[in-house]
Amino acid sequence: MSDYLDLATLSEICGAGPALKLLAEKGGGRIYVPSQLPDDHWLVALLGSSAARALSAHVATGHGGAQVELSRGPAGRFTEYRAQLASEVAKGGSAVEIARRLRITERSVRRARRRQRAADDKRQGRLF
Repeated sequence: MSDYLDLATLSEICGAGPALKLLAEKGGGRIYVPSQLPDDHWLVALLGSSAARALSAHVATGHGGAQVELSRGPAGRFTEYRAQLASEVAKGGSAVEIARRLRITERSVRRARRRQRAADDKRQGRLF
């Protein structure tokens, strides 16, 4: 079973500070949350013992644990992401290199390049 957790849900489970830390570190990806967290687990180190255990108790019902898909984080991060992507595309480089640096798909890089070329084309007027 794979759950999806956004910032609001994570904040309710383990608090706003730990939720933001988790999304900053692993946002947009999947993590495995075991039902039994040892003291040296990376979640305990990142979130603190009580927040990590609260997350585990919420999502890892059952014996082994659970896969959890995390949102990218606060809505304001999208604007930051678009600006960073546009900057990297303007610098040049292969789609593979840019995608790996920004931890996004190559398709996203290709779409950003198309948007940039369309914006630079002065022969074409804008509808909106």
